[in-house]
Amino acid sequence: MGNFRLETMERLQGRNRMKAIYKYARLEVKALAEMLELNACQPGRLLETNVSPLAWIMNQMLYDKFHGNGWKLNLLTGAFEKV
Repeated sequence: MGNFRLETMERLQGRNRMKAIYKYARLEVKALAEMLELNACQPGRLLETNVSPLAWIMNQMLYDKFHGNGWKLNLLTGAFEKV
């Protein structure tokens, strides 16, 4: 019985950890959205996928904002270049 409780506690701690990670990642996405709205950033490189669990969303936001608006994405380097 004690082993079952320990496994359940570990599983709950793992879920809570993942919830906290995704909550923080959603704040990062919100901050990027605000920066893009205010034109407060210049394009650079796309984010590595290990930076945040929601990096793919942020990369799509960057692509939508800059690609075709005086910038193009270099697929070899993952960086935006001025056209």
